[in-house]
Amino acid sequence: LFLNMNFTKSHIYEFCCTLLLIVCHESVNSQNIVPNSDFEVFTVCPDNFGTGGMLTAIPWQNANMGSSDYFHACGLQDWTTVPHNSLGYQAAHSGVAYAGGYYLASDFREYLQTPFSEPMDPNFSYLVSFYVNLAEDVSGCGIADFGVYFSNTPLMSADASAIPVTPQLTTNGVYYTDTAAWMLFTACYNPVG
Repeated sequence: LFLNMNFTKSHIYEFCCTLLLIVCHESVNSQNIVPNSDFEVFTVCPDNFGTGGMLTAIPWQNANMGSSDYFHACGLQDWTTVPHNSLGYQAAHSGVAYAGGYYLASDFREYLQTPFSEPMDPNFSYLVSFYVNLAEDVSGCGIADFGVYFSNTPLMSADASAIPVTPQLTTNGVYYTDTAAWMLFTACYNPVG
């Protein structure tokens, strides 16, 4: 499953729908509060699948010892490039990069996380949107159960098993199966003070 993120913040009485968190004010201007939401900023070109910890797409990181992966057009190995890599063919939704993870194994999970550029405000509603795409060469049938979890502190688990948290936003049974087009996930979130 490949991800391209977007979150949006809007005043509680307004709706602005576009993993980017975007801030929408009365004038319908918006500000993305997810840093490096399209994974374009990096320290070095990816040369291998992830191994846990920080991704080279800063400030993104794994939340456990699963190996979420970073793909970029400058990838140093065939399996980390965009659009062709060891998982098939997929152009980036925007730019030349994306991140991905494996989410179908029984208790094995890969997580992506990043701090926001500003704290969430309980007086605002947030539009959370991101694009997903199923890797064509290894994904099987698709995925219906994934979510977004918000926390004031980073999550970290010492192994690659599922982290025992309940996501505040989920796919609600929508089945994501497309291996060619990017599929949009979108939901509104109202943080609790």
